[in-house]
Amino acid sequence: MPSPNPATGGTLDDVAVTSASNAWAVGWTCVTGPSRPKSLIERWNGIAWKRVPSPNPAGTAALFSLAAATAPSAWAVRATGRRGAAHPKTFALRWNGATWQ
Repeated sequence: MPSPNPATGGTLDDVAVTSASNAWAVGWTCVTGPSRPKSLIERWNGIAWKRVPSPNPAGTAALFSLAAATAPSAWAVRATGRRGAAHPKTFALRWNGATWQ
């Protein structure tokens, strides 16, 4: 199965599948350079992968873990903050069936 490859660099790190026509993949992309990755979310619709807009807090926001129980419900998490920061903060996203919040 062909997988999406971000044009700006980056990687996909986790996938969750709820059906043959619904899967999510999360990771990071280097939109602002390799030292400040931004979250990357792709969705499989049964035919192709499509990038889905994702909120990004200040600092880095690479996504490394994902869970989905049903098509309209998914969660993604990651610690966020500047690389090497002493106190990263939790970054959690929830898919509500229409957007990631």
